[in-house]
Amino acid sequence: MSVATAYEKERGAYVQDVSAGNDPRLREALERCGCARPSVASADIVSSLDHEIRIIEVKGRGSSGPITVIEREHETFSAAGPASWLYVVWNTTQPGPYRLITVQDPQHLPWVQTQPAEREPGMPRGSRHEAKFECQPQHIQHLGVEADLTGLTLPSKTTTR
Repeated sequence: MSVATAYEKERGAYVQDVSAGNDPRLREALERCGCARPSVASADIVSSLDHEIRIIEVKGRGSSGPITVIEREHETFSAAGPASWLYVVWNTTQPGPYRLITVQDPQHLPWVQTQPAEREPGMPRGSRHEAKFECQPQHIQHLGVEADLTGLTLPSKTTTR
């Protein structure tokens, strides 16, 4: 998440970490941008720059591979529409540089449900009971934009040999 936060701050945005869950700042951001309210909203970062609000879900991969989101993240993409963003940080454990791909309105990615929800109606919604959705990296790279990370202070990578 630190790569995405550094990128947003470099853009000049005010960044709020809302990843702990049930954060009132996320609900407020959804209301400010006129988004529908999902039953359970989920995001990692709320970024504000001028009149633009970004509701950002961050996913990281050691090298590459499919990206998985849970049901509440998927529903937040739909509810937030164009205010919703998926930031995928590639190469988190590889010696090469980080790569950040940003996708606006990620509900339009070809998500495939890989696990159904495992709860009875009315059952509390724990993340382990939620449906899971997956998207292949080539779709993310095709619909996303690679961010320029030049000059950003990014976390160092530790490698074990």
